[in-house]
Amino acid sequence: MEALHGKWKLDKSKNINVEEFLTAQGYPQDLVAQVSSADGTFEATPDNGKTRVVITSSGRPSTSHLVAVDEPFQLSTPEGIVLTCKCTVEGDGRFREHYSNPAQGVEFTTIREVKGKTMKTETTAKGGRMTQVFNKV
Repeated sequence: MEALHGKWKLDKSKNINVEEFLTAQGYPQDLVAQVSSADGTFEATPDNGKTRVVITSSGRPSTSHLVAVDEPFQLSTPEGIVLTCKCTVEGDGRFREHYSNPAQGVEFTTIREVKGKTMKTETTAKGGRMTQVFNKV
């Protein structure tokens, strides 16, 4: 996961289909508006053989998770949904995150692909897809 290490800043100008995706997933319009307009960062640092991931988004509490490849862990969304996540490496600079909570009918996948100082994320769920781009700072 070393390719992810460092701090990455969201480039909102490169968002694709974010509002439509969140709306299709059933998020309330006030949350869709807040998430689509928020500034955000993704920071990954090594931590005793694992990776500490801290995600910030303006107007929302930051989250921090200790992640190991192929080891499922649980996290809570700001909306209070508990998800199981498993991260896998798909190749040099390409990572898959699978999130689920079958009891609440939640399941989605995020692919992160790092090329140089750019990290592209594609999130898919229920047939929809959104794309975001982060630049290394």
